[in-house]
Amino acid sequence: MVKKQQLVEMMIRHPERVGRYFFRVGERVIFTVTKESVEWSPNRKLRWPIKKQIRHTSFLMPAEVPAVSDPSVDGWYFDRVAEEVAEKMTTHSMRGSWQQKVAKSFGLDPNAVVYTGYKVVGVKDGRFLSLYDGTTEYKIGEKLEQTARKGHQGGYYVLESSYDFMSDGNIPLPADAALRRWPHRAVLKVEFGGKVVRYKNKLAASWLRPLYVVRTICC
Repeated sequence: MVKKQQLVEMMIRHPERVGRYFFRVGERVIFTVTKESVEWSPNRKLRWPIKKQIRHTSFLMPAEVPAVSDPSVDGWYFDRVAEEVAEKMTTHSMRGSWQQKVAKSFGLDPNAVVYTGYKVVGVKDGRFLSLYDGTTEYKIGEKLEQTARKGHQGGYYVLESSYDFMSDGNIPLPADAALRRWPHRAVLKVEFGGKVVRYKNKLAASWLRPLYVVRTICC
């Protein structure tokens, strides 16, 4: 089991391994925790809550790994550890460009926000390739850059949620996509940023970096 000190090291140096929602502003890591509180009616015949509240809290991680209390403890709670080591914290909504608002509240540049999302690619000869052109290769840890422009004139397409693609990796593609019917695919977790152009079910980012493979699909 991960010790408390090890968790803090991952939170700051390898946040993608923690399994919690995070985003970056430049080199700084911010974790966001969502909690739901429910109030039930004293009337037991009523089977639905009379009040429900959702609270989102973001924690700004320090730039360097700090020493923590009880570093070898196993039974830690993520939000309590985050609160202990965070330089700042804030509660907020998750509407609109909320990451930029959180960054600004922490005194950071809102234009330097690094987002995370998903990229569905074809797997061919051991490489991760663009389903659209069949040639652009995505390598884990390597950054690709191309300015995003409106009208599908540039950038790298990203899906913000796992709900935006099917369990078999199926996503909407133009009829002339090079690997439109390619069955061997992979879902990559990616980070992205720069100028972002939003479309109906996806967005185009000016830079993208694959973090790790979420899963592979082979028919």
